[in-house]
Amino acid sequence: EVVVDATYGIVITEMNAQAERYYAAEHRKQEFQQRCFDDFRDKPAKTADGVALEVMANVATADEVLMAMAGGAEGVGLFRTEMLFMGRDSAPSEEEQFIEYKKAAEYAAGKPVIIRTFDIGGDKAVSYMNLTSEDNPFLGYRGARVYREYEGLLKNQLRAILRASVFGCLKIMIPMVSCLEEVTYVRSLLDRIKTELDVRSLAYDKSISLGIMVEVPSIVFVIGQLAGLVDFLSIGTNDLTQYFLAIDRGNERVSSLYQSRHPGLLGLIQKIVDDAHRHNLWVGMCGEMAGQVDHLPLLLGVGLDEVSVSIPAVAAIKARCADYDSRDCRTIFERAVSAKSAGQVDMILAERQREPVARPVIELNLIDLDAECINKEEAIQYASDILYYAHRTEKPAELEKDFWQRESVYSTGLGYGFAVPHCKTKAVCAHSICLMRLKRPIVWKSIDDKPVDIVIAMTIRDGETAGDTHMKIFSKLARHIMHDDFRGMLRSLQDKQAVLSYLQEKLAL
Repeated sequence: EVVVDATYGIVITEMNAQAERYYAAEHRKQEFQQRCFDDFRDKPAKTADGVALEVMANVATADEVLMAMAGGAEGVGLFRTEMLFMGRDSAPSEEEQFIEYKKAAEYAAGKPVIIRTFDIGGDKAVSYMNLTSEDNPFLGYRGARVYREYEGLLKNQLRAILRASVFGCLKIMIPMVSCLEEVTYVRSLLDRIKTELDVRSLAYDKSISLGIMVEVPSIVFVIGQLAGLVDFLSIGTNDLTQYFLAIDRGNERVSSLYQSRHPGLLGLIQKIVDDAHRHNLWVGMCGEMAGQVDHLPLLLGVGLDEVSVSIPAVAAIKARCADYDSRDCRTIFERAVSAKSAGQVDMILAERQREPVARPVIELNLIDLDAECINKEEAIQYASDILYYAHRTEKPAELEKDFWQRESVYSTGLGYGFAVPHCKTKAVCAHSICLMRLKRPIVWKSIDDKPVDIVIAMTIRDGETAGDTHMKIFSKLARHIMHDDFRGMLRSLQDKQAVLSYLQEKLAL
């Protein structure tokens, strides 16, 4: 039995009670996070001012389409078909592919599934294609560049997609396009296959959409000419970044220069979106940049129609959209494009996170009436995590440190089984209180030496607007804790809404 911890990049091969405890807590945090996202999972993603952003998922198999739909995806923005072609001695047959794409279409239940034609070459090689070794494989014979030589493979795939298209809403996307000729070739081949299917009286979606990946910078400057050939664009930021910045993203010696927030790259993305919309083309993004929540203000600001992300990120992106106003995001993006470095862009994004947010001091998602903490350290860490999952901090570790700086001066165990860890901090976006009712009392070094079973963590946003809010709320809370009826109510109330209403009334929040 092992634990693979992707957060810290470690593998634990010998479990003990402490490690089991820690990872059980990590699991509970994931479940808590999922509960926070559940309200957004099955709703369209919208900003606070009502601007919609389609949130789709990246998949590699038809079975993953089911997972994507269950995770709240509004479709599949990228179906990587390479999995069907790799790890075998011969290419998949048309029938094998048809079955897979048919399943994908059916599993999506009418939602769009964008199937990328095979992207072989570069770091993805297959033995039966006999592709020779190259000095610069990422700049070499890959993607759409191999299609003419391997036209038979491409025809099989296109036929399979077309035949499966009657079972749902399939779309076709071409990877690694650098010139119009590559698009006209695939478009012509697709039209010929449609004619063949007509002759054989085989049904297909006659209006199936054709799009391209925008990965090679040269194609950005002919979007107007693409308008009559394709129906949509999808920005592949992984390759577009390395090609635009001339950075091998796999080379550790230059990896620090691989910057998806480079102002020049942001300007290029702006050109793609603006030119696409000018010619009535839908434009999405399916690279890693799309799935990082820190980038969301930029993606909303540039005006993308869609982002396609990993399945676990779908609900998170939807939830975070609701935190932003698209007009503010546009201002943020314009400032970012005019910045002098990626570092300045980081600062612009950080400024937005530091801006105060108008929110109630306490909400339902800041209350846990069945918290599983066995010591003070876990309780303070959990309080920081709750505020993180409620989108009141982007830096839970920094927030936790601020709690402990206050705790190091004096214990916040006020007695009567109550602890009130508190701090003024720049790590939160709004004044916040979270309440945890513990399953089992824990030692806190309280004034009366009694164990603690209720933790009320309080964070006041440090800054010009904080004033004396910190001590006012703390003092009011401390006075109430002196009274039996207040303590008794917080221990006896059975649902979070009742606790919320009671605290709002007593603390005049």
